[in-house]
Amino acid sequence: LPIRVIILLITCPLIWLIYRLTICLACWSPRADSGLLTSLSRAQKTVLWLNTPLYRILVFCFGIVCIRVRKQKSAQDCDQKGVPYTIVANHVSMFDGPLMGVVLGCQLTGVAANWVTKLPFCSTIAKGHHVLAVGGKKDATVAPADGHATKSATDTIIEYQHQCAADHGLLPLLVFPEGFTKAARCLLKFRTGAFVSGEPVRPVVLCYPERMAWVQKSIGKHLFFVLTQWFNYVEVVWLPLYVPSSEEKSNPQLYANNVQALMAVAMGLPKKLVSTTIDNAALSIANANLIK
Repeated sequence: LPIRVIILLITCPLIWLIYRLTICLACWSPRADSGLLTSLSRAQKTVLWLNTPLYRILVFCFGIVCIRVRKQKSAQDCDQKGVPYTIVANHVSMFDGPLMGVVLGCQLTGVAANWVTKLPFCSTIAKGHHVLAVGGKKDATVAPADGHATKSATDTIIEYQHQCAADHGLLPLLVFPEGFTKAARCLLKFRTGAFVSGEPVRPVVLCYPERMAWVQKSIGKHLFFVLTQWFNYVEVVWLPLYVPSSEEKSNPQLYANNVQALMAVAMGLPKKLVSTTIDNAALSIANANLIK
């Protein structure tokens, strides 16, 4: 444990410095009109990639020793190559973001509560990745408040998805449609934010050991628990690109439910551990009690 803590104390400042350098490089990048985000320059993306090995060290310190990436291919993959998409994944642990950062070489962005993007250290990460900050429960902004009317979280996601469709150089968006962490072997109701635009999504299944799930624990207890883990094996399964039908485009909840069902099959979950109606922690708590 002391050795891991020392490594973390060295790694985290290095991560912060690389993000600061990425942000500084933005001063030489062209700015978009109307407050729209611009794609990162090649220099920024290269510097951002430098955090990949550091994040790998970080998750290693928390017991994630082995990461296996597996891709399920389909016959349409060649035809759909280059199509912009949103990544949707199940949410199990506070390490889901860093884990996906390792897999994608830190070339991704995400969605976070506005107050999180203002925390020390987290604010630098948010700026470096162009994280979409959503404020409160209903309001959202892509950039800090500047006097304009705020947008809902769904509107923020839709706007970014449309920007990605127009500018393929933007970082891919990672969304956890369940909204919060829960037990590893269940799926809660998918929120429709990532599905309203009708843009294609790429489902990703994160397979953790049950003990790594963050359920009914304070952040302090959870961090201490994972810091004392010797070995954990995590598998990241990329499912084929999901292009919605016309019916799914007109019915976001149907779209979300069908993607959830696809991910449940990939996880081998029985129907009793998949919910399309519960949007709170009831199912995850029940599953957590089941595995004790």
